Amino acid sequence: MKIKVARSELAKLRRRMKRAFPKERIEYLFGHVHGEVIHIHIFDHIPHVATKSWCEVSEHDHVASVEACVDAGFMFLGTIHSHPGWRDATPSETDQTNNIGELVQGIMALWKDKSGRLCSRTKWWIPTLPMETIQT
Repeated sequence: MKIKVARSELAKLRRRMKRAFPKERIEYLFGHVHGEVIHIHIFDHIPHVATKSWCEVSEHDHVASVEACVDAGFMFLGTIHSHPGWRDATPSETDQTNNIGELVQGIMALWKDKSGRLCSRTKWWIPTLPMETIQT
């Protein structure tokens, strides 16, 4: 699978994530899937509550966001959120349990280098679901 997103939109997202630092920020991803390519067209600035280590969207805001974008002809693809203070842009254990229903999950790591400049790294993931073992 590949992700296709406008460079300008990704730059805007990076600026929003950096402005939220040191708190986490989350945005919803809407677009289309064509074959093996996931096209991200919209980064939805979903209202959320955030701290330095987590962020949460209310059920009401989640439903309203998804309904509005589906009505506009897009599908809910997943989310992207920041990991402030980390260089590693891999999903945490909590991320892996909270990604149910997501086709793609983005993580933007944000950290300060030795000079104090805020750096970022973005990685995209296809969520995996743990499987339960049933022994017979």
